[in-house]
Amino acid sequence: MPFPTTNYPGAGDLMAASGLCQAVRVGNVVHLSGQGGWDAGLKVDADPKAQIEQALKNVEAALRGAGASGLKDVFKFTVFVTGEFDTFATPLIERLNEIYAAAIPAMSVIGVNNLWLGMGIEIEAQAWVGNEAAKANL
Repeated sequence: MPFPTTNYPGAGDLMAASGLCQAVRVGNVVHLSGQGGWDAGLKVDADPKAQIEQALKNVEAALRGAGASGLKDVFKFTVFVTGEFDTFATPLIERLNEIYAAAIPAMSVIGVNNLWLGMGIEIEAQAWVGNEAAKANL
């Protein structure tokens, strides 16, 4: 049985034309494909902080497209980074600390040789979409 998949306008639509989806929802859990720092035309800024901001915007768009409220629903990130750890992972953690006042969701950071489109960061996420009371008991 296929699960509902979604794509967001712009880059998500371009990828959908190739048969790719940005999110799949299984019950109350949304699983995101890796989101990079691409803009609507699949262009990637060389600046690490700009890539991080755009990647988080793409995560947000994919989550909303699948019925989540946004980043606050994420319970797990898997992050792939190229190059030196401090180039992408440290600024990402700093940014997530700004977004999540109490604590950053569970997160794995994995170093890789390269990423699609020459990106330096790609972010996968899992989010809970559903009853707030049930979420509090997870």
